Amino acid sequence: MISMTYSARALYGAYRLALFDKSGFSNFDTSVAGFWSSFTAAFLIAPLFFTVLAGRYFSEQMDVPLSQHMASEISAYVLSWLLFPVLMEQLTKPMGCRDKYIKFIIAYNWAMVPQYTVFIGIVALGLIGIIPPELAGSMSVMMLIWTFFYAGFIVKSALEISIKTASSIVFMDFLLGLTIDRMITG
Repeated sequence: MISMTYSARALYGAYRLALFDKSGFSNFDTSVAGFWSSFTAAFLIAPLFFTVLAGRYFSEQMDVPLSQHMASEISAYVLSWLLFPVLMEQLTKPMGCRDKYIKFIIAYNWAMVPQYTVFIGIVALGLIGIIPPELAGSMSVMMLIWTFFYAGFIVKSALEISIKTASSIVFMDFLLGLTIDRMITG
């Protein structure tokens, strides 16, 4: 189990990166232990994520039982957190940046916390009616655009690759997430 101080420092690093400040990388433990600890980010986000999914389930009155819906969503969530790092481990070898892989995954994982938190906040505010659905939709699109730039900055900076290659990786991650979601949750 990692400490609150450790998590706070990593989240501060993610925040600095969200401001497109490379100094954020200095807040991460880039050891092998730090690599495995970065997956804590998935556990930090999970309660918010699954609460919103349950809210969406009830607001959309889905035809499948809640337990089946949540099992599918949990499977997709776990698979998306695991498959991208495995794929990137294989891709960084031929790209010649395998030595930067651990630093990249650590930053990328921790960067998911602010991304998911803001996005989930927008969805939640739309679901409970604090903001109109149209505004929530527009804000979600703006958030998605910002996420592409944020993730691209992390990929480019951590792996020290071109913008074109970094953009391709971000787009690949986006498509991977959509594919996993469609295959598992329908």
